[in-house]
Amino acid sequence: LAILFCAPFSESEQLESHARPEKLMSKPVSPFGIARQAYRPMPSAARRFRRPATVPDMIRVTITYPSAEDSTFDHDYYRNSHVPLVVRAWSPITTSIEKGVQGPSVAAVHMTFDSVEAFHAGLGSPLMGEVMADTAVYTNIAPVMQISEIVE
Repeated sequence: LAILFCAPFSESEQLESHARPEKLMSKPVSPFGIARQAYRPMPSAARRFRRPATVPDMIRVTITYPSAEDSTFDHDYYRNSHVPLVVRAWSPITTSIEKGVQGPSVAAVHMTFDSVEAFHAGLGSPLMGEVMADTAVYTNIAPVMQISEIVE
């Protein structure tokens, strides 16, 4: 639904077009008083939220725990103890935890890093031995790791 308000033509425009019927003696303008010629569409959401080109390519590390018949997983321990330990060891920029409801995984964690090098530096942390040993406390599932470049 479009609503247009009409504004009269200028006096010179009216004199040049004196043969026009009086109904056509107006021109459309926007409801906000801005001429239609000045209207510029807003950029798409993808362009508005795109990172500047000067920001280095970030990566996302996703660790999933696939569902299996005899698998066990302690979500409370994972959320309250294990993931905070991993965050101390790896120092990600952001971390989010998922609890699988339906699908191939019972849980997942997503972490973003400035670069692959920043992630690899975290893997060299003195806490890595503790991180690896802690896995057996909350699950018997072998984790699956995915490293992805964030493109948008």
